Amino acid sequence: MTDETMGALADQSSYEIDPLTGAVMNPSPYAQGKFERITGKIGAGLRDWFQTPGRAYQEGLSPEEETAWGGGTGFGMLGVGAPLAMTGPARVGIAGGRLGSVADQAAKFPQYAERYPEVGPPVMQIDKASGKEYLAKQNTPQADAFAKERARIIADMRENGYEPYFDPAKRFHVDPKNYPPNVDTTSILPAKQATVDKYMASVGSDEARARLQAAYQRGTEMPNTKDWYALGQVEKEFVKELGPKAGRKAFQDHIATSMSATTGGANPETNLLMAQYGNYLRANDLPYPKAAYEMPFPIGGRYATGNMAQHQKFFDQGGFSALGEANPKRHNFAQNFTGNRGAATMDEQMVSGMTPGKTVPPDNTYGLYERVLGEEARKAGVQPQNFQDVAWSGFKNLKDPKYASGEPFIQTINESIERTHRLTGMPKDEIVRRGLIGGKIPMYAIPGAMGLGALADQSRYDR
Repeated sequence: MTDETMGALADQSSYEIDPLTGAVMNPSPYAQGKFERITGKIGAGLRDWFQTPGRAYQEGLSPEEETAWGGGTGFGMLGVGAPLAMTGPARVGIAGGRLGSVADQAAKFPQYAERYPEVGPPVMQIDKASGKEYLAKQNTPQADAFAKERARIIADMRENGYEPYFDPAKRFHVDPKNYPPNVDTTSILPAKQATVDKYMASVGSDEARARLQAAYQRGTEMPNTKDWYALGQVEKEFVKELGPKAGRKAFQDHIATSMSATTGGANPETNLLMAQYGNYLRANDLPYPKAAYEMPFPIGGRYATGNMAQHQKFFDQGGFSALGEANPKRHNFAQNFTGNRGAATMDEQMVSGMTPGKTVPPDNTYGLYERVLGEEARKAGVQPQNFQDVAWSGFKNLKDPKYASGEPFIQTINESIERTHRLTGMPKDEIVRRGLIGGKIPMYAIPGAMGLGALADQSRYDR
């Protein structure tokens, strides 16, 4: 087969394959022109293959009629030998601008390697609590097929495992000297000593300290709870790709700050999903959605609309530099990803664990919670961040015994890379380069609202 033939096949941008039918949809004139220039039996076969499935889909032909028309046999009709024989157009497995490997050829959704699934028209629903009507998101048939395939992949990964892109056993922390903080969050305190004393009666009580130590001890007995924030391997890839200055800036933007912007009410998978979506919007100069029903599958979650608004707000104001005293949790969350182990992220899990009945620190008390945790961390002989990530898992397990093992965030990233690769066929190194680092393409983590029984457990994390 000539280089021109291979180039025409490998040009993923030239056409789109419908996942439900295998039909080639909306072929570009560019692709048709390429096929027209290929002469002989192969060229005729390619043109037939390219046009027939789409016509069969549009005409509503049966599989038998489609096969008789020439479209159901895929490359087998070209007569070019067994190595190119496939089961049909949907199995071409073209990925990342070139023909993929044998594993890549099994990917069913190469068309979603560089863009998210189409957004369907919203549907009117009634809120059960208020009785008011509202517009809800509705998936297209293509998005539903995508969701089912992703569910199958997730189940297979959990049952059979996979080879991680980054080795979690070798994780290490980012060097914090390259990412100075904006504020010392331990200084966020009430102005009056009397108010400090009032809150310290609960925040700094023997009971609150005992809860922290019990959660930390429980966390140390569970696997994979230590060094949750350790992303030195990931930062190294950014620097390798973009150089020290631009690479660290991109790491702070695309990982640390994006994750902190979309952390509200989200587990790590949902958080990463929304963070990457925000990066994708900005990298491709696309508008932010104004409503949840405008967001493509699989973007979602309890507070998706608010989190995406925060993403836009912080980056419109300069990214990490916009985080400070007004948002200490988000500031410290970003700092922890960039290696600051002296700061602690006091989120809902930590606050409610220390002071049951509260989910966020009262105004100007964030520093009190963080100081008490820091004191207990010193008793345990570890830095505040390393106390917080272990105690977080301990609190989770004490509330929900089914949560029996932590998962470092680098593993969440690994799963997203692997899942995106299996869905789209794009090589994993290209997903890292163009998605994780560049933000130009989607990365598919687990969403906040799957609608699939096997994926319905959203209690795994609420970090």
